[in-house]
Amino acid sequence: MEFKRPERLVATEKFDQPWYPGDTVGTIALAESDGVTELPQIIRYESPKAREIVLATPIEHGMAPG
Repeated sequence: MEFKRPERLVATEKFDQPWYPGDTVGTIALAESDGVTELPQIIRYESPKAREIVLATPIEHGMAPG
């Protein structure tokens, strides 16, 4: 895990019971724009196959409220 205060957090996601192949690296980069903090998140999967498995699920319903 990498953490650079106050602007960047990088972590590898692993599940006890993996449901897609490989590791996933998530990057959150905090940035201020006109007094508002933006929090874009980039998720990189180990392979296109892993990404497609995840995209075939209703994951956006769980991610959107967060």
